[in-house]
Amino acid sequence: MYQLGDLPDDCQNEVKQIIDAVVSENVVDELSSRAEKERRSMIFFKWYGNNIDNFYNVPTFHQDYKYIKTIGISTFNKSESTDEHYGPLRTTIRVLYNINDITSKDSYIKVRDVENRWCEKKMFIFDDTLSHQSFNETDEPRYVLFVDIVRPSKCHFIMEMWVKFIAVIMQKMNHIFYSSWVPLK
Repeated sequence: MYQLGDLPDDCQNEVKQIIDAVVSENVVDELSSRAEKERRSMIFFKWYGNNIDNFYNVPTFHQDYKYIKTIGISTFNKSESTDEHYGPLRTTIRVLYNINDITSKDSYIKVRDVENRWCEKKMFIFDDTLSHQSFNETDEPRYVLFVDIVRPSKCHFIMEMWVKFIAVIMQKMNHIFYSSWVPLK
């Protein structure tokens, strides 16, 4: 698990830019009418470096970034949780940022034995190959910005090449990993 300050400065700046865009664009307002109809939904703007067109355009999400490769927003409506799971790739690190203000401690992510309560800390960064589970045991929806960054390394070029290679394989397979989410298009 990481803190934003653990990442290289230019990576931190990219993450801050995306968060600023989420706040300034009032993303929750734009997504709520579609997301409230589903128990769990996801919208992707960028997937492994490739821009995704959908009903909602946030120009900042479609820029080219050195570190950021995937940008999405995950919505859990009331009393919705995932099963325990883990990501298959060590080439990226997951940055999660709770967009809406959650007041209850019953909305959180658990990675191994660490729990991050969204009402206490809006950002959580972790290696998603670790076993994790998300919970929203409240009566309010939870909107989380979902960002994958290239794992910082002295060999950034090699890590980025791996991500590009994996993108070719994964481009048609995201439905497998997100089969429990309704895609917002």
